Amino acid sequence: MLTAVPTTQGIIIIITIIIIIIIIIIIIIIIIIIIIMRSNRVDARIINHKSKQDTTLEMSCPWVNNTEKKGKEKTLKYGPLRWELKQQFPGYEVQQHNIIIDALGGWSR
Repeated sequence: MLTAVPTTQGIIIIITIIIIIIIIIIIIIIIIIIIIMRSNRVDARIINHKSKQDTTLEMSCPWVNNTEKKGKEKTLKYGPLRWELKQQFPGYEVQQHNIIIDALGGWSR
């Protein structure tokens, strides 16, 4: 029975492929981390320590027929951030206000 003994050139090629795969995985992980970190940046945040309130403001300028959907998207997007703020500031009331101004000047209530 014949067995193939890998040559040094074959081993170098295998190691190179493994290194390339590891680099691609690291790049994908970095991209995911960047996307996750960007979702925790609201447009403005106001903390009132006297009344124990933490208010986040998020603004958006969608097209006219997309205002309600955009408001729901913003509320869903920053849900994990609100939970994190409640953990960071126990006893504080955490609120989010979405300010939606459509492209033609209409606004949310």
